[in-house]
Amino acid sequence: MLISIRKRFLFIAGLKTASTAIEAALAPHCEINLQAPPQIKHMTLVEAEERFAWLSQILPGLRLFRFGVIRDPVDYVVSIYNSHRKEAFRGRPAYSGNLTFDEFWRSWPGQHQFAWLFEPQVRRFQGKDGRLGLDYLIDYARLGEEWPGLCVRLGVPVAPLRRLNESPEGFDARDVPMPIVAAIYERFAEDTAALRNLTGRVLRNVA
Repeated sequence: MLISIRKRFLFIAGLKTASTAIEAALAPHCEINLQAPPQIKHMTLVEAEERFAWLSQILPGLRLFRFGVIRDPVDYVVSIYNSHRKEAFRGRPAYSGNLTFDEFWRSWPGQHQFAWLFEPQVRRFQGKDGRLGLDYLIDYARLGEEWPGLCVRLGVPVAPLRRLNESPEGFDARDVPMPIVAAIYERFAEDTAALRNLTGRVLRNVA
């Protein structure tokens, strides 16, 4: 999660959507940079608004350009699975390397400690009214293409997006059985709609 008062933007970091790379590129322009623990780094828009409500008190009229990145649901779930196969998780409940993808999908979403990973991604970006609270929502598949234009919009030099915190190579999204593909898209239907209807353009013009 990043806030730049000088450049007037707020980045809400989604999961497995190059947030670490985006933070590394934009951090030099930010006064607030929260990268750990995961629940803080990946706080929702509502949580960020509540945590930093004091900004509007000391800077009346401050309006931040809000943006985030969303990913195809099947790619997202597979990336969660692969990322938790890292050796750093071995011996802990968050280790998925001892499970097939089918077992992972059947067991993890129903466990309280992991349920937050399987909420539709777009909910992270909603305001208290339940509507999308971003000015710009980026499709992860087009991040490289849209990144230069975003940097121009933010008023910062175009810095390269380095490959950071990558998930281990392993299970491929193309190998997900079709019944599970259907179940994932059903669970993340809000994300599919957002990818189709809300990405790739500025939704609100913020001066």
